[in-house]
Amino acid sequence: MRRWAHLLLLWLLAGPAAAELTATVEPRIIDEFDTARLTIRTTGTNQTQPLGLYALEEDFEVLTTQSSSQYRAVNGQVESWVEYQILLRPRSSGDLTIPPVTVGDQATPALPLRVRGMPAELREAIERMVFFESELTRDPVYVQAQTVLIRRLYYASGAQIYSDLPGMPEIPDAIVMPIGETTSTATIRDGQRYGVIEQRFAILPERSGELTIPAISVTSSVRLQSGGRLRRSGVRVATEPMTLEVLPIPPEYPAEHPWLPAENLTLQDTWSTDQRRLAVGDQVRRTLRAEVTGNVSSAIPPLTPALPDASFRRYPEPPELTDDDRGPSIRGVREQAYAIIPTAPGSVVLPATEVVWWDVAARRVRTASAPGRNLTITGVAAEPSAPAADGRAGEGADAPAAPAPETVQPPAEPLSPGRTSSATLWVLAAAAVLLATLAYALRGRLAPPAAAPSARQRRRTLDAACREGRADAIHDALLDYLRGFYDASLPEAQRRFRADGYGALLDDLNAARFRSGAAGAADGDAVRRAVDALRRGPRRSAEPLPALYD
Repeated sequence: MRRWAHLLLLWLLAGPAAAELTATVEPRIIDEFDTARLTIRTTGTNQTQPLGLYALEEDFEVLTTQSSSQYRAVNGQVESWVEYQILLRPRSSGDLTIPPVTVGDQATPALPLRVRGMPAELREAIERMVFFESELTRDPVYVQAQTVLIRRLYYASGAQIYSDLPGMPEIPDAIVMPIGETTSTATIRDGQRYGVIEQRFAILPERSGELTIPAISVTSSVRLQSGGRLRRSGVRVATEPMTLEVLPIPPEYPAEHPWLPAENLTLQDTWSTDQRRLAVGDQVRRTLRAEVTGNVSSAIPPLTPALPDASFRRYPEPPELTDDDRGPSIRGVREQAYAIIPTAPGSVVLPATEVVWWDVAARRVRTASAPGRNLTITGVAAEPSAPAADGRAGEGADAPAAPAPETVQPPAEPLSPGRTSSATLWVLAAAAVLLATLAYALRGRLAPPAAAPSARQRRRTLDAACREGRADAIHDALLDYLRGFYDASLPEAQRRFRADGYGALLDDLNAARFRSGAAGAADGDAVRRAVDALRRGPRRSAEPLPALYD
């Protein structure tokens, strides 16, 4: 036992110093499409080393690489080695050279390999049994528009596909998306029955100029009659690289509109009610939906309806963007909803909503539009809310400026001795007013900022407003509470409150603020229950979305 331990110790110590590198290739003569095995052995070591195979890729396809380590002791002699086996398929026929392969800091010698060319009739038979066909639905294509790459693999009876089908092509400066599922069908061509595997990919170039779609390949084998006997031969089936011409934005496209190339675009404008007569304080929901064929939803510009600010207030919801890749072309949908509240009576004409886009087939500018609407608003104009102390947006007009101190003009004629004392008093009084005004302004600037109210103070203020039941007070107290609860800006706090499932409550509260007369009350108990549930439930992290107010 001690002898074996001694021999093993000598082997471990002597291994690195005695390392020797050899390389062989078998067989030395192969037919085209066949494979050769390159075997590399390093003796005197039991540690694998990284292989440098880059030089092989010019003339050979590296199929597999395996390594193993062994050692043995015979009559006191310890041997150890690491063996690497690399399976190669030549890319061409003729007399080739397997270039040196680095193993750690050593390199193998170059080895010759003869590859016998395949007879022309045999090559044609293979090419008829398994092959690729590729096409583009649109070439040239406009920048940021869609063309579809259709890739079909045909295989006849007797052909077997070994490797996985190639995935999406990797194209710099382009968005590539799979369309639909990979399909398998059958067809007959020139009297031969083929199975067909089809893949589709949407390609949206992001720059103009020439774009290269790289070649892809799969490994297959075919059963052929050669020399009076059946034989199976491995083959590599590949596509050719494709060049796509990408056109820039045409000069006739209006520069004031976002670039939107597409095959088709439709625009819908739906309202929660068909009534054309509304009252001040009523709340309606308006939804704009744009669907584009041949592009993605993110290419559609924001959908903003024209509403006169003097007659309405609107509260947008986060837009919904979806892409549908199940059909023969990408379809993108952008949907934007608004809660709209009339604030002043009168007859209002809402113009049509329009989206400008470029028809890639007709090569012309088009405009998708949703019809406008004539509305009659009844009731009494809502009183604007008093501005909050922290200047929150959307809560009333600016406060009127304080009147400036009255300036005393000196008399035009010279003062008589009897009027000197009176004039002096007037000057002193004006100076005192001026100094007091300056002191007050300076004190306001230099005074330290008031400490932000605590969460408990905000909740007490909200509870008091809910007990009072007045919509304006509840609204202000709730927004102040939400800003502290989410530790976010006011628009972000409101967006997150809606995302947590309380959008309807906030809309009802906004509607109550604009009702006329004594109806401007709100359900304070509902607000308190919502806040209590919000505190108990998990808060979701905010995603970057547009601000709540326009």
